[in-house]
Amino acid sequence: VVHPSRYRFEVFRQREDLILERRLRYISEMSNELAKDYKLMFMLLSSAFRTSISNQGEDHKPWIFDWSCGIDGQRLLRRGNSWLTWFVLHEGPQLFWDQWWMLPPDAPETKNHIRDRSIEAWFGKTKITPEDFIRQFLPKQWNDVNEKWHDIQRDYAHKIQKAMEEKVASSSDFTSVNPILYFTQYAECRQLREEVGVPAAPETLSHVPFHIDFRCPEELFQKFCILREEKAFALATQPSARA
Repeated sequence: VVHPSRYRFEVFRQREDLILERRLRYISEMSNELAKDYKLMFMLLSSAFRTSISNQGEDHKPWIFDWSCGIDGQRLLRRGNSWLTWFVLHEGPQLFWDQWWMLPPDAPETKNHIRDRSIEAWFGKTKITPEDFIRQFLPKQWNDVNEKWHDIQRDYAHKIQKAMEEKVASSSDFTSVNPILYFTQYAECRQLREEVGVPAAPETLSHVPFHIDFRCPEELFQKFCILREEKAFALATQPSARA
């Protein structure tokens, strides 16, 4: 007789195996243009996930999905080294469509829709509640609430991202659609308009809650505080220009 938990795990693993197999087959048959579109899309989506220095306090839930607790989270997400990569692939575009368009932007829960859904999915059917886990959360003592399942999900998400990277690598002109260049040019244009006294272009989507905010990792916050204190000390001890 197979134990129910063992049976559920085998069903889960076989389902993930089948999904991975079909995704890899699809990637092998897709065009280079679609592969570049996918990479560009993931670069833009990953930039929406933030662990900014200003994200402090209980209102900001911690990045509980990986041992890094959100340090370099955007890059981990793009490369498939975060459990969140699996979550984004599993949920698909509907997740972003809901937060960015369907849900009322002025509702308090809208801006945290993706964050809260991801936390709920990470816990799944574990006995511990998200509230209790987060209340007791200590980054240095991070542990996975469902390691066997999440390890498979992380591993398979990484394989998908790696396959896409290899597909894009076969095309040498991806830099032509790299959004970083566009953002740099946009910032330079805004600065130039300001310098010559031309009003900035009106923002028409400022009401859309684009960002998915998590608490700033404690390690990053402590480093920021140290650097800030060192800078303040250096300015205070700097000899004046007249001395």
